[in-house]
Amino acid sequence: MGTKSKYSDSNSKVKQCGDEQTTKTVQEARQGVSEEANAVSLKKWDRNENRGKLRFFVTYTGVKLPFKLVNELQASEVENRNTYFQGYFDENDRLTGFDKLAYGEIELAHRYTYHGNGKLSAAEITDIDGETTMLIFDTEGSPA
Repeated sequence: MGTKSKYSDSNSKVKQCGDEQTTKTVQEARQGVSEEANAVSLKKWDRNENRGKLRFFVTYTGVKLPFKLVNELQASEVENRNTYFQGYFDENDRLTGFDKLAYGEIELAHRYTYHGNGKLSAAEITDIDGETTMLIFDTEGSPA
């Protein structure tokens, strides 16, 4: 039996192979992936773990995931800003997630995991209404 996600009590949208479906767990979204891989993946999605080095930015660029955060700010520069992005980076300087903050509230959140080859494995996107969409990618970084 696989590890259950902390999201098991809430619905999230999952896009696989171009189709959108609703699921109750990230585990269900990753059918065909080994139990061990799912357990590792679910651990990565734990919002309470250390997400990496925190850096601040004005905005992002592009439409392809993962987004690229641009115009880096120093921590002291966000004190008087109404809107900014806080990005989290792993030891390879890959973006593992970001939060868009507006007036102190998280308006948008992205969380990313990567395959061993460095390509994007999954993206979890939570909008201002708290609705979460999970996108799954194959080992080449293409939508699965």
